[in-house]
Amino acid sequence: MTVVTPRSWSLWTWVASFTWFALASSLSAQTANLVRDINLDSDLRADSHPSSLATIGDRVIFTAIANTAGRQLWGSDGTAEGTQVLFDGSTDPIQSSGLDLLGRLGNRLILSVDHSPFEESLWVTDSTPEGTTKLAGTGTQVELSSSYFGSQPALMADRVLFIGTTESTGTEVWVTNGTPEGTQLLVDTAPGAKSGFSWELAATEQRGWFLSSSQYGERTLWLSDGTTAGTTEVLHWTSGTSVRSLAALGDLAIFQVQASDQELWVSDGTAAGTMPITDFAAVNPLRIDSGIQVLGARAFFVVDDVTHGEEIWMSDGTRQGTPARERWHS
Repeated sequence: MTVVTPRSWSLWTWVASFTWFALASSLSAQTANLVRDINLDSDLRADSHPSSLATIGDRVIFTAIANTAGRQLWGSDGTAEGTQVLFDGSTDPIQSSGLDLLGRLGNRLILSVDHSPFEESLWVTDSTPEGTTKLAGTGTQVELSSSYFGSQPALMADRVLFIGTTESTGTEVWVTNGTPEGTQLLVDTAPGAKSGFSWELAATEQRGWFLSSSQYGERTLWLSDGTTAGTTEVLHWTSGTSVRSLAALGDLAIFQVQASDQELWVSDGTAAGTMPITDFAAVNPLRIDSGIQVLGARAFFVVDDVTHGEEIWMSDGTRQGTPARERWHS
């Protein structure tokens, strides 16, 4: 049995005191601090569930739940008094995880916000309440229809393309420079109230691409520099041809075309430079639901070429950079 002597007791007391002092010092010197307790519900442990954090300069934006107001967009400079609601969630409620950060226009962020499964809006913010504006959606000149038609807004260097709907123009491609006055119809592919059924947007800094369909099922590929004057029709396909999975690959558009067969196509923005770059043996080799994902100078997609089964494939947008089927997996 261990006997605690006065000397050993003093030693243990010293060790315990030192440990407590070290722990207290470390706690008092902690570098993580609560910025603001946003959800001041009667429940002291009520969560605000912050999500979708992004930074603008020396500020951060995020969504959070405050009491009965629902999920709102907030901005913060790191202080409690500098943490503010950017727009009212009671009039524009945000669905859980219903915020997509599309990118930056200078020192501002472009946001796509889901309010319900069938209602969305486009916003711009500099992370301050006075610098946060709705560009498209309920209460503006145009309803945002991008998600409904399967395409998120596409960001160029100084503007954003999006699918918008009005009673007078139908559903068409719109463009914004991040201001209400700079938000306008890009092109009316089916003049008048008839909808051109524009969908599938893709863009690089200087080039925007989109697809449109007429009421007769004809498909058209368009190229735009972000202005009405600089928006032109590239190539037109007759009814019965499916064109989809549009993506931007450098200066090219890359997409799937299915008529009598299904192939991968590219376009340089001219009719002569719009062509297939594959010649698959299978009738329907490309997985439509997987789309085309671009990474740097390469596009990735899923193919079942009969010989190898369903596998991941890659192309640089040229025939030379898209190996023939018999050379794959060699």
